[in-house]
Amino acid sequence: MKKAGNGFAVASLVLGIISIVFGWVPLVGWVLIILSIIFGILGLQKAKQNNIGKGFAIAGLVFGGAALVFAALFGLFIATFVPDNNPLFEINETGNLQEWKERIQKDTGADSESSKILVQCEAALRNTVTRCSTHSGWSVVNVMEVTDFKTQNPYTFQEVRRDGCPEKSPEGKEYTKTAETATIITGSDTSYQVACNVVCNWWECSEDKIIEPAEPETWSGTISAEFEDLGASCSDGSASIEYELTMNSPVSLVSALNGEQEITLWSEPGYKHTSGTISGIANVDIQPPKTGVIYCELEGGKSEAVQITFFATGGDDQKIQLAELPGATLNIRTPRFGYVYYYHEEVGLTDESFLAGFPPLLIPESISETEISGSLKPSFGYTGTFVLNKR
Repeated sequence: MKKAGNGFAVASLVLGIISIVFGWVPLVGWVLIILSIIFGILGLQKAKQNNIGKGFAIAGLVFGGAALVFAALFGLFIATFVPDNNPLFEINETGNLQEWKERIQKDTGADSESSKILVQCEAALRNTVTRCSTHSGWSVVNVMEVTDFKTQNPYTFQEVRRDGCPEKSPEGKEYTKTAETATIITGSDTSYQVACNVVCNWWECSEDKIIEPAEPETWSGTISAEFEDLGASCSDGSASIEYELTMNSPVSLVSALNGEQEITLWSEPGYKHTSGTISGIANVDIQPPKTGVIYCELEGGKSEAVQITFFATGGDDQKIQLAELPGATLNIRTPRFGYVYYYHEEVGLTDESFLAGFPPLLIPESISETEISGSLKPSFGYTGTFVLNKR
């Protein structure tokens, strides 16, 4: 019968030999050493059972122990005698842009490529600070790396300039930051390699302001209108209307027309918060001649003052929309001031209808803080103009 071997002893010997060579390597070396020792102990225990591999296990333990001592001594030597600025282990963080500029210009002259790059980096930092400081809060970060080819030492350093308001609100909420595209400059000569990376980070913040309630406004003025069409029977006549209009607005009517806010059915303050009145006088300018089978006669008159509401929108669709007051007994569709009477040459009076209502849409064409003027929206049966003045 074939005897069982001792794999732990063999593995300990192999790992012990390898750890002698690579035990100084961080992490990998320590794994090899620990495994060679563990397998050596397991190999000795197995050898007691089958009397095989005892020598291999002992050799593995010896090699692993020796590698452990060597790795510890190597680490102590590195910690004691190798300087911190050795480029094999870390990059120096020292100096600033001005110091390196003076040092490199002294070593290589002001016309060297590395000196010129530092001058460009200095200009980029200055320009970025100027641009970035236009915001209410800002910081400029300049990260530089300089490699000295003589000593093969790389150096890196960072400069931060900041000003303006804090990065957080009084309530502790951090403002939204914007990072602009970095300015990256690199170059080298036979002595130095220089690189800089300049970035502007900015945020907008404002002190909490007490918002004053909008001052109510009252606008009043006139609308001068003519009918576009009195009908076929009255086509040779003409009538005009002079309206008196008053509008009370809870917010700035000018800002609404300029698109800065709205006075609409859907906004707050909405159209339910506005009020006003309108009245008119209808004047017959030319009475139609009584010719033909059917002819007409116009009668002017004065309306009652009717309560109205309105809304105003701005942007590309500036308008003031007059609307009836919901629930009112009189509204802009029912007041009777002036009539059109229709006659038939054989049977006499056949019908009558309203002469006028109110034009619903005013289109501003000139807007100032104290006066708004414009024309009536075409296609609503009227032509004319309006003028409103702020009281």
